[in-house]
This record gives sequence, structure tokens and C-alpha cells, in this order.
Amino acid sequence: MASIIEFQQSDIEVGSLLGTGGFSTVHSVDLSYMKLAEIDDYLAEQEKSFSQTVQQTSPEQQMTRRLNFRDSSEATLEACYHAEKAHVVKRLKPSLKSLPPHVQEMAAEDLKHEVKLLSELSSHPNIVTIYGVSSNFWEAPEKGFLCLERLVEPLDKALAKWKKEASSGIKILTRRHLAQELQAKRIQDVAIPVARAMAFLHDHNIIFRDLKPGNCGFGTAGIIRLFDFGFARRIDPKKTEDYKLTGHIGTLRYMAPEVASSEHYGFPADVHSFAMLLWELCTLQKPF
Repeated sequence: MASIIEFQQSDIEVGSLLGTGGFSTVHSVDLSYMKLAEIDDYLAEQEKSFSQTVQQTSPEQQMTRRLNFRDSSEATLEACYHAEKAHVVKRLKPSLKSLPPHVQEMAAEDLKHEVKLLSELSSHPNIVTIYGVSSNFWEAPEKGFLCLERLVEPLDKALAKWKKEASSGIKILTRRHLAQELQAKRIQDVAIPVARAMAFLHDHNIIFRDLKPGNCGFGTAGIIRLFDFGFARRIDPKKTEDYKLTGHIGTLRYMAPEVASSEHYGFPADVHSFAMLLWELCTLQKPF
């Protein structure tokens, strides 16, 4: 697991609630200037780490990927120093204490698992950046938190906005041409980067299991990111058969049939989810 920053409670000032999940909450947060400086150094290490992953690619691919990383990391640094509440903290819901102990343990383990994966993977420009965790996180995750970059807009909200714009009063003569241009731009700015991120996960033997617009979001530079790795799992590359992973995991609308029916499944399940996302990008309609 890559080294990440350790936060004390005094390093943060928690702001407004931004969202909730099944077991967790996300709040905006302000960080101390000392921690912002640490993030500067951390992002430099992330760029170095990402550069090492592209050494086997062609010179053209290396240049493109490094430019993408530079754009995203510079935007993150600018946000650190100039934007209001450019970070978030994610923590377990206090209400979990009222649930059975085994549910609390499962939620805590899932959050730990997410931190381990993100600390390894978030050097990729299309995966949300994790900055660190609280000093008590590993011993008492129910009392700790993780600090992530704040995404500007989730893809599901962007899709709703694009759909509304597409149905607005554009002249019929120009609508088709404009729609084709916008569709091409969405594929370039969203579908291709998401596909690269998913390929990166699969290259690291990780299945995401919940790819959908609600788990993608735009960073400060407008670059799409994958986030919420709670359902992601690592697969042993030495095994050739599909894994007996937990069935019915993810979101039904984007779920592969074999997952919905609790059959054996593997990486193709992620490909199915990507196909549903791509269809929605192209049509601006919900699948099914």
C-alpha cells in the first residue's frame, strides 16, 4: 500500500454534509496550511508513481498520460490553495451503532478496503485522489475518517443537465449537428477516460462491480474520475475460472445478468456496466 498522509483532528474543520451512502457520510472540510503543503509533496509522489506505470507504453502514449496527470494534479493543487473547501472527509455513519455488530464490522472492513485500494490506484488521473486518513483510522475506523479530493459534479447530475439542454428550444435545423458534436465530446471527455480507468483496474486484477454515472464525477479541471470503491475487489490472477463473488452487488440498472442472478462472474461484468454507461452517454436516456 502506498504511503498516504496521516491527519489529526486538529488538522481539519468539518463543513456541510455533501452526501450519504449505505454506511458512510461525506462532508466538506477545510485543511490546515501545513496539511496543504503535505498534499503538495504527496501529489509530486503520485506523479512519480504514475510515471512508472507507463514506462512500457509508446512515447506518444506516455506524453498523453503525463499531460493528463499534470493537468489534473495542477488543478488539484490550485484548488488546495485557492478554492473554498476543495476536500472532503468520508466517515462511517454514527447511526451504525444501532445496527448489529456484524454489520458494523462489515462496514468498517469495507471502508478499510477502500482506503487500501485507493492508496494504490489513485495515481491514475481518472481515479479519485485519496490524501490520507486520520491517525486513529486503522485502530478505530468507526471513529476515524479518510480525506479525499472533492469532485465538482457527479456524472449522473451532468447527464440530467445535458438531457434538459438537449430538449430545450434549439432550432431543428441545427439540433442534429449540435447533438452529434456534443455526443462526440462526451465520448472523448467521459467514455474514453472511464474506459482507461477501468482497464487500469483490471490490469491490477481489480473488479469494480458498481460502475454507473453516480460513481463517476468531474474534478476541478473537468477531468472525469471514478470514486466509491466500496464494492471493488481484487481477484487472484493465478486462478483462471470466474470467481464466486457475492451476487446482486451493484446497481440493478447497470448490473450484468450473471451478477443479478448470483452466478459466477468476473471482469466481463464490469464491461457490461460500462456498456450501459456508454449507451446512456450517447442517448441521454436511462438504460431499461
